[in-house]
Amino acid sequence: MTYAADTSLTATLKVTVKEAEPVDTVPPVISGADDVAVEFGASFDPMAGVKAVDDVDGDVTGAVKVSGDTVDTSKPGAYTLVYTVSDAAGSEASVTRVATVKEKSGETPVEPGDKEPDKEPGKDTDKDGDKDDQGNKKPGLSATDASVSVVAIAAIGLLATGAVSVAVRRRRDI
Repeated sequence: MTYAADTSLTATLKVTVKEAEPVDTVPPVISGADDVAVEFGASFDPMAGVKAVDDVDGDVTGAVKVSGDTVDTSKPGAYTLVYTVSDAAGSEASVTRVATVKEKSGETPVEPGDKEPDKEPGKDTDKDGDKDDQGNKKPGLSATDASVSVVAIAAIGLLATGAVSVAVRRRRDI
C-alpha cells in the first residue's frame, strides 16, 4: 500500500519597524531673566519678559517656578531670584537673576557727618566751613565786645533735621 500526502503550510508574518523615540536629554532654555534695575516704587513682575522653550516639548513658560527673594520696590537694594523649569523628560534648567531697586529719585545717600553729599568723601577743603561752593567766604554775623574783639559766627551745616551746628571763633583785631 502506498500512502501519498501533499501537505503545505503557508504563514504570513507582518513586521513593522518603527524609528526609536528620541531620548530627551536637552534641558529647556530660559530667556529674558537678565539682571534688571527697577525704579523705586515701580511695580515689578518677575515673569515679565521671561520665556522658557524646550526642544521637544516646545513652550514651557507656564511651568517656570520663581524662588528666592521677594522684590520690595519700596526698599532699595539687590534681590536675587532663581528661575527653574523642567521638561516632560525631567531635564531641568535654572537661571539666577538680580533685580536691583534703585534709590528714590532725587535723593542722594548721605553718610553721617558728610556736610556736602555731592563731594567726594574725605575731600573737604573747607575745614572751617566758612566758604560757599565757589570758595568765597560765607556771610556771617559779627559783633564787637568791650575788649574790641570781633566774634564771627558762621553756620557750618545741618547735622540733623532742624539742628544747626554753629562754630564760634574769637579773633583779636590789632
